Amino acid sequence: MTHDSCLLVRTPAPHNDESLLGYVLRISEENGYQSPVEIAQLAGMSVQHVNSRHLPVRKLAPIVGLDSQDLDRYSYLSDPVDPASRFKLNHHDLGPRARMHHLGRGVRICPLCIKEGGFIDAFWDLAISIACPRHSIKALFKCHACNSKIEWARPGLLSCKCGADYLEAPLEGASIETVELMQIIYAKTHDQSILGLRQVSQFPLENFEDIALGQFLHMLRTFAFLSIGYQKAELLGEYEYVTNIVVCFNSIFSNWPNGFIGYLQGDNKLTYSNKPSQNFWKKFRGLYRALSQGFWFDRKCNFIFDELVVFGLKKMRGSLYDLIKVEPKNKDLSHIPLVKRLNFKELTHENFLKLVQLKQIRTNVTAARDLGLPQKVLFALDDLGVFNEFGVPGCYKSPSHPWNKKELDNILSKLQNILEAGKLRKRESKNTIHLSRLLGRNVLDLGVKVSIVMDILDQKITVHDMVGSNFGGPILDEDVVKKYIFHRCPKNYRDSVPLCDVSIELSIPGLLIDSLIHLGFLTAIKHDSEVRVLKKSVTQFSEKFIGKELLSKLLCIDGVELSRRIESERVPTLNIPFGDGDDCYPLIPKIFIPRLASNF
Repeated sequence: MTHDSCLLVRTPAPHNDESLLGYVLRISEENGYQSPVEIAQLAGMSVQHVNSRHLPVRKLAPIVGLDSQDLDRYSYLSDPVDPASRFKLNHHDLGPRARMHHLGRGVRICPLCIKEGGFIDAFWDLAISIACPRHSIKALFKCHACNSKIEWARPGLLSCKCGADYLEAPLEGASIETVELMQIIYAKTHDQSILGLRQVSQFPLENFEDIALGQFLHMLRTFAFLSIGYQKAELLGEYEYVTNIVVCFNSIFSNWPNGFIGYLQGDNKLTYSNKPSQNFWKKFRGLYRALSQGFWFDRKCNFIFDELVVFGLKKMRGSLYDLIKVEPKNKDLSHIPLVKRLNFKELTHENFLKLVQLKQIRTNVTAARDLGLPQKVLFALDDLGVFNEFGVPGCYKSPSHPWNKKELDNILSKLQNILEAGKLRKRESKNTIHLSRLLGRNVLDLGVKVSIVMDILDQKITVHDMVGSNFGGPILDEDVVKKYIFHRCPKNYRDSVPLCDVSIELSIPGLLIDSLIHLGFLTAIKHDSEVRVLKKSVTQFSEKFIGKELLSKLLCIDGVELSRRIESERVPTLNIPFGDGDDCYPLIPKIFIPRLASNF
């Protein structure tokens, strides 16, 4: 409707996807004004409103011949008369903090788009819009003639205050990944499907399709913030800051899922370290929390969790990975320990003393010292038959001196061979520990100490280096040893439960337990041949997640209705593959139970 009291000569209607501030500038230019400031004054607005997202559109409506509510759609405020209301872009809700992160502070344009369309598209109101999705060029932020930032208070859409024509500005090409990301954002701004976009950057378009513009912008900024390459705005100018965000996001989501896998394999902000031996949940629980607790994250973003879980199962070592199986060294209980293989042939006392003097025979104390082993460990190893292979037939020993030097030399020679083999497999390790420190710890169970030495001799535990020439000197990977000891601690066995009990307590399929153990949600120990799960880890898991069957009982609804509620409430789930990997079981984070239980 056009009012008779219209104060302007020309009153163009806004285009459907036109920027509000751009529309005010176009009105100013078509009426021959030098700046939108005069339009603001004519409408009874503050001069600052020509640069403000708080522009009161209802004051503008009368001077362009429209009813007071006809421009509400173009307002940057969800409630055009409430300056404190949330920001939007046309009909798109941009979510909280949109003014700070999503609506650009500075002005940016594509001169070619303005020339072709005759107006500034709302796409250019977004802070993230740093390149033109139609012409593959970087956005123009500054005047090529006076080098000043482009402002809304200027003579025309393509005119600078200095008189320069922006069409004459040199235009720089943008990277293909940036352009194709801009195409996705442009399509969402215009309510267009992105499935028809022909892109080489391999963004997950099918996953992005149903994500709303505001939600997508929050996701984009969140992942940039979580990236190690992110830098704060205070350290950069606006263009550099936004470009940095785009580059971070592109590195993660282009070439999907390889870019995401590279991000997970790197050292990002919410992981404790990038050591490959670390289990999935310990490393990525911070990332999980940052995403799941984000207001923007819902079921439409579940594909991120799905890929995260797949990465954990395929690319990371689970808590049962490469566990060393504890087996008796000699299952034949008829063996005779070396200390009991005594040679009682006639030997004069004089010759006996000579052997002692030449140190050809040793007492238990000196043998333990020579080998670098505590006496209890030495006796236990010998009782298990670990030293059988090192026996020398017919060598002389006595009850007081039950060890022969040749036997001890054979044992130490084996240790040197193990060291050489370990050097071939040597890898850099930040944390190392000497075997002597382990064997000297009184709190460490004797059986565990014996097991460590046995598995060193069997080359199941790698010796990376050595100080000295006996068992006190081997240098081991401390992280590997800690894990090894943990799985053999008798206390852990007492505080653990069988796998079948875990399945019953959590009301989840038994086959799922293996996946949860591998991912580190449950902590397993392997005592002899039995795998068990620590009770504490079961409790911690049940405090955070719940299976569908148990939740159905809790809410007193069947599985079909629960699935419907999960979809309608957009509740994200952790879908854990199990069995042959074709089936996934959804685990529901307990923080979403109130949402599922309400309004029904």
